[in-house]
Amino acid sequence: MTKLEHADFKRVWLLKREITHSDQPPGKFEGLARITRRWTYLEWGNLEVRGRDFTAGRRYWWKPMDGGFDIHFEDGKPFHELHFNAPSARHYCDPDIYDVRYDFSDWPKWRSTWDVQGPRKSYSMTSLYAPFSAMQSLRM
Repeated sequence: MTKLEHADFKRVWLLKREITHSDQPPGKFEGLARITRRWTYLEWGNLEVRGRDFTAGRRYWWKPMDGGFDIHFEDGKPFHELHFNAPSARHYCDPDIYDVRYDFSDWPKWRSTWDVQGPRKSYSMTSLYAPFSAMQSLRM
């Protein structure tokens, strides 16, 4: 695997996401993600859930740290840390637990897989990223 550097993430990414629940059809998101020169993560695109389409987006702050990023919500609250050499993390949003695994083994394509569990939540969400110029080769 390529040794990752912070600057490797500063670009526009094609983003495809699948959200899987045990009791309903999967949701899908297709769009773009961008990590800016000021370390703002922005994503926007089309979310399809239960046969309906929505425009969706989100923003995070990626703060470079030694060997990865300290990721914060848009309001500045801590979310989780992404470590290039140990790419898994946990976020507690009482009473829910969010576990993430990052996979950089096919760099510059990469993925994140979230498993979410709680009293009213149980789903997994896999996001695939590819450089915008390679968008035709990204598959779920």
